[in-house]
Amino acid sequence: MTAVLWGFRKLGVLGEPPPRRITRRLLAPIAPAQVMGTKLDTATALAHFGFGMSMGSVFALPPARRRSLAGGALFGGAVWALCYGAVLPRLGLMPRPRRDRPGRPSAMVLAHGVYGAALAWLYRELATDTTELRGKVVIVAGGSRGLGRALAHELARCGAQVAICGRTAASLESTQAWLEEQNLSVLAAVCDLRSQEQTARFVAQVERELGPVDVLFANAATIGVAPLATLKAEDFDAAMQEIFGSALHATFAVLPGMRKRGRGKLAFITSIGGKLGVPHLGPYTAAKFAEVGFAEVLHAELRETGIEVLTVVPGLMRTGSHLHATFRGAVERELSWFAASALAPPLAMDADRAARLIVRALVRGERHLTLTVAAVLGRWLHDLFPDGWAELSGFAARFLPAAPPHPELSVEMSGEDIVGRSPSRFVDFVRRRGLAVAARHGQ
Repeated sequence: MTAVLWGFRKLGVLGEPPPRRITRRLLAPIAPAQVMGTKLDTATALAHFGFGMSMGSVFALPPARRRSLAGGALFGGAVWALCYGAVLPRLGLMPRPRRDRPGRPSAMVLAHGVYGAALAWLYRELATDTTELRGKVVIVAGGSRGLGRALAHELARCGAQVAICGRTAASLESTQAWLEEQNLSVLAAVCDLRSQEQTARFVAQVERELGPVDVLFANAATIGVAPLATLKAEDFDAAMQEIFGSALHATFAVLPGMRKRGRGKLAFITSIGGKLGVPHLGPYTAAKFAEVGFAEVLHAELRETGIEVLTVVPGLMRTGSHLHATFRGAVERELSWFAASALAPPLAMDADRAARLIVRALVRGERHLTLTVAAVLGRWLHDLFPDGWAELSGFAARFLPAAPPHPELSVEMSGEDIVGRSPSRFVDFVRRRGLAVAARHGQ
């Protein structure tokens, strides 16, 4: 706030800064000769700092979830309205805003908004205590690879009792052994979350061996990359079962116990593809949209039950996921653009960092978290300028690989198979570039 005021003072907007004017008028009757020059500036700084600390203490009173950046900015605006709109004019220390120097009220509103937002940010950074996860029973659905594996590691490191599931015993055993090397333990079990019966049995096993489930991370997903011309209705049905069905079954398995106890946390790892349509990711995008909608319904209906819902909207993650993605059409070119995007530091975020941010958001009781600058900008453009986004998306789609002449004959291939067989130099570059990332995240 002081920096903002200093900037406006340099622009000639403030004249004498209000904090200095207020301090001068308050101290003048006591010791007018001693409050001039640098002594007045020192007294002003101390008084302003003390007032900021006292308002910071007031800001600590609301629940943590109310102390968002937007809530902080509103709090700063309320402080301005109370002080400069009511208290200070009545005491004769400042004129009312409509009679004040032109531009000064607006500058003060902005400065207080910055102060409130900065206050909220500091509270969030300093008040996050992940030790509250110690001993809590946490399920990470789809925790054997990629972001799920990174989440399992971060949660176990925080002292949680973590249970992970996946479809293949090999990947689960690999992740379990990797964690044990770091003196971290997890309960790992093979479970196909597309099956409601298998999901119910897995949750029952977790509750039997670890205790009631406190937190669920719905993270399981598969990615299919293909132009629309190569897809059938069955591909969309499969994606809905893989992504939305997995989240649905896991949620319904843990929800009765959470309702009975009156507490619990549900975290849905969705995707930026669940907020805006991504060309060549049709089934994945449709299923993620469904998952985002499901999370919003749960939040609305469970908010009075003590169960919190966090919707995470990640952009691209550097996990080596292109190896387990499937591709159709011009498979080498499809793999090239997808893998290059997912490995590029400006576009993608490291999964370990993402896991830390997600766990902190869960502990803070946040409701929404969007990860990566590209995803934040994409959401902003999509929501504020939908027509512009549609044009931009259509323009980008022109540069993606076209469907083959006979798309109905297109064969689906995994990224791992394409990388192993392709003579393309670029595909080989992608393979080499992604080896370390894929190995680190169990791909």
